[in-house]
Order: sequence, then C-alpha cells, then structure tokens
Amino acid sequence: MKNSLLISLIFLLFACSPPSSEADDLFQLAKKHTIEKLELPEGTQFNENLVTIKKFEENGEAENELFSVTLVLPVRNENGKVSERTHVLLFKKNQQSEDLYELLSFE
Repeated sequence: MKNSLLISLIFLLFACSPPSSEADDLFQLAKKHTIEKLELPEGTQFNENLVTIKKFEENGEAENELFSVTLVLPVRNENGKVSERTHVLLFKKNQQSEDLYELLSFE
C-alpha cells in the first residue's frame, strides 16, 4: 500500500513538471530577464539547484500554458553578510509568436 502511494506521488511530481528541454529554455530566459531587470553584470552565475519551474494550464487548455520560474539569488549587503532574495517570473507559452515564451511578470 505504501509503495503504490509513493509511486503515485512520484508519478504526479514528474507529470506536473515541464520536459527537460522546455525547462532549460525557461531557465535560460529567466536568467536573461533577471540580469536585465536587476542590472546584474553579464556572466552572473546562477545555481540551477536554486531554481524551481512549475507548469500550469489555464482552463485545461495546452495552448494556454503558464510557467512559474522561481530563482533564489544570494545577495551580499554592505556589511558583507550574505542573504537570499527570491524572484518569481511568470511566462506564457505563445505558439503563434516568434518568441515561444512571453514574460508576463517579474517579482
């Protein structure tokens, strides 16, 4: 019983996450927009382990797919203390546009 519950939970987690190439594309776009919005220096490194990508469908329709990308960035204050700042980017998949993903919000 516990094994079937665990298998179901694992399947649900993988079913809700975007395919790997799509996740890579979204990660690269999120990095680009974060560097632009926060005016970070080119070449800023991002830790892929601190990135979460979630996929949502509006009204169950595949053409209205939304993606939430959460980035956690280390920030050093003037005293040298390091803290973390979380940014959430919301993208919409757009099949008709030249750019496949459109940035809807940056927080």
